[in-house]
Amino acid sequence: ENKSELCSIWASEGECKNNSRFMNGVCAPACQKCYLLELHRRCPMDPDAIDALEPGDLDRLFESILDSDSEYAKYSPKVLSRPLKDGDDEVPVDAEYIEGPWLVTFDNFVSEEEIDRLIYWGGVQGYARSADVGQAKHDGTRSNRVSDTRTSGNAWCGGSCKADPAVDNVMNRIANVTRSPIRNSEDIQLLKYEPGQYYKEHHDYIEHHLDRPCGVRTLTVFLYLNDVEEGGGTGFPYLDITVQPKKGSAVLWPSVLNEDPNKKDDRTAHEAQVVMKGVKYGANVWVHMRDFQAALETNCN
Repeated sequence: ENKSELCSIWASEGECKNNSRFMNGVCAPACQKCYLLELHRRCPMDPDAIDALEPGDLDRLFESILDSDSEYAKYSPKVLSRPLKDGDDEVPVDAEYIEGPWLVTFDNFVSEEEIDRLIYWGGVQGYARSADVGQAKHDGTRSNRVSDTRTSGNAWCGGSCKADPAVDNVMNRIANVTRSPIRNSEDIQLLKYEPGQYYKEHHDYIEHHLDRPCGVRTLTVFLYLNDVEEGGGTGFPYLDITVQPKKGSAVLWPSVLNEDPNKKDDRTAHEAQVVMKGVKYGANVWVHMRDFQAALETNCN
């Protein structure tokens, strides 16, 4: 059924074509697109789609990032956690990292200009209460679920924000470091944490993405846009590691296993710790196995 009494008017004005993502879900009869409400029809898996990661690729990716002769050396990558190297039975005594999934930080990853633009766009787009993925709806999309496990504000960097040259530079840098097509990434999620706000332990892997055209989230890049007076660290409870906010820095970790990059790595569950004093500005970028932007355009995410 049409979900709005204005559907027929909108359809006559050409909105079925101009605003198809909205209209196909809300005004399917008016647009003669009821068949697209069935997820498997709207979102068929492309048999020729190529996964961004094969078994072993995560190790190769992070090893290349840490190569002292690589182009990434200018970001001073520091490994906090990593799998054992071939031939090692345990972590070397003098190592500054622990054995575990990959967890790497970068310094000076985001410039002052880029930081200013990201914070500016967060204000323009407007920070709304952050929400988690909720229940499936009639067309296979998911509702948003607000809960007391997550109290921050967030804004999505789409439209004019996404077209900003400074933002484009950041996204291309992330695509370069993660060796993934830029279209595999979700739009930047801009975050603001006021004193007392937090995001309790959670994981970025979303199970229902496994059978969607976009594929699962494989990597997370978190950008720190300011120093925080007290608190606000990114904690990894299973690793007993906390990354403290440092303006311009970034932290990178996988959501999946090196030996099977479609399977969740439970060890990279994490939390945004309570901001005790000051305000925390940050930004998330999630990288998917396949083209996320195409999935977003057709309501297949």
